[in-house]
Amino acid sequence: MPRTTASAAESIDQLVPDPVVAKECGTSLMGLWRWDRDLKLRELGWQPPIKIRGRNYRSRRALEAFKAALMREVCVNADSASARRRSASGTAVRTERQKRRRPREW
Repeated sequence: MPRTTASAAESIDQLVPDPVVAKECGTSLMGLWRWDRDLKLRELGWQPPIKIRGRNYRSRRALEAFKAALMREVCVNADSASARRRSASGTAVRTERQKRRRPREW
């Protein structure tokens, strides 16, 4: 039996079952099913499942690439949201609206 080198072992991709993927991503199996149909997540690199005997598996490499792309997307959105909060005009508009709101009558 031939020995595998470190580079050959790294080139082999692992298949991760969906319950493990759901736990890693903090969602449920139903959530993964929804993610499979979400076009925005597909653009970020979410791969469809690999079906083996009726069970779903994901590629470890594709999963890690998706996590990295998702983190980049979250960081970009957080930066733009903080820039919007810092703008003085947006804060003033919200304050005026809050002043004009009538109190609730119970």
